[in-house]
Amino acid sequence: MPEPTTPTSLLIAPLPQLAVLRFDGADATDFLQGQLTQDLKTLAPNEARLAAYCTAKGRMLATLVIWRVHGAEPATYEALVSADLADALAKRLRMFVLRAKVGITRSPRAVAGAWRLAEAPGLPAAWQVADDADGVTWIGAPAAPQAAARGWRIGAADAPAVGEAAADAWLAQQIEAGLPWVDTAVQELLTPQMANLDLIGGVSFTKGCYPGQEVVARAHYRGKQKRRALLGRAAPDAGAAPAQDVYDARQPGGEPIGRVINAAATAQATVLLFEAPFEAAQTAQLRLGTPDGPAIALEPLPYALDPA
Repeated sequence: MPEPTTPTSLLIAPLPQLAVLRFDGADATDFLQGQLTQDLKTLAPNEARLAAYCTAKGRMLATLVIWRVHGAEPATYEALVSADLADALAKRLRMFVLRAKVGITRSPRAVAGAWRLAEAPGLPAAWQVADDADGVTWIGAPAAPQAAARGWRIGAADAPAVGEAAADAWLAQQIEAGLPWVDTAVQELLTPQMANLDLIGGVSFTKGCYPGQEVVARAHYRGKQKRRALLGRAAPDAGAAPAQDVYDARQPGGEPIGRVINAAATAQATVLLFEAPFEAAQTAQLRLGTPDGPAIALEPLPYALDPA
C-alpha cells in the first residue's frame, strides 16, 4: 500500500459530525461479531468495512466504518459513527458485554475528510487503511465516478482545514457515492436494505447471529427489495434534512412516499439520499417536504440498484 499523503498534498476539512469508538479486550472480535451486520472474522489487517447495528426488528440504530487497529493484540477495533449517537451507542453496547472481556470507549481522535490534489500521490484505495509516522490513520473512502480520490483522516484535531464549506462538499460527495450514514434523525427508520447496505458490502449473509438478523436475512432471501436508497438533486436552497418526507406531486393529498436519509447543500445544488419505493420513484414527480415543495430530480448511483 502506498504511504499516505501528507497534509500539504491534500485538502482537509474537519468532520465534527463523526466520532470514533474504540473496542478492545480479548473478546472484542467475538463480541462485535455478535452485534454487527459485518463479518469481522474475515476482516483483513489493512481493511475497513461498512457495518450496521440494528434493533431486534432489523431497524438500524447506527452505521459504522470499522477497522482493526494496526499492531494491537489482542485484536482492537476502531469505528467511525455519527457523533450525535456515539455516546448512546457505546452505552447500549456495554449493556450486552456481560462477562466478556471487552472495553468500549469514545476515542479523543478527531475525524476529517481529505481530498487528493491532482498532482499528489494517492490516498489508500477505497476501504483500505494505512497509518502514517505521525500516528494518523487514513482510510480510503468510496467516491463517485470522475470525483477526486477521498479519504477519512483520523488523528489529532490540528490538521489544516479548508473551512466549513469544504465539509458540506465532502458530505455531498459522500452522498453522490451512495454511502448512507445513520444519525439520530433516522435511527430505527431504515433496514439495511432500505439504505442499500446489502449492495455496498455492509451486510454479511453467511455469518452468525446478530440483533435483527432474522428480519434482514428474510428480506434478502425473499428476493425482492421494494424500497431502496435513491440519489436526488434539488435547488441549493431546498432546505433538505434527514428524516424529511418526500412526496409525489401527482398525489397532492396523499401520504409521503419516502424520507431523506442524508442531505448536503453546496452552491450548485442540494444532493440527497432518500429511501422510497424503487419502481414508483422512477415515474413520480418527486417533491421535498410537501406535495408542492422543491422538486427532486433522480440521479444515477455509482452502483446497480437491483429491485428484484
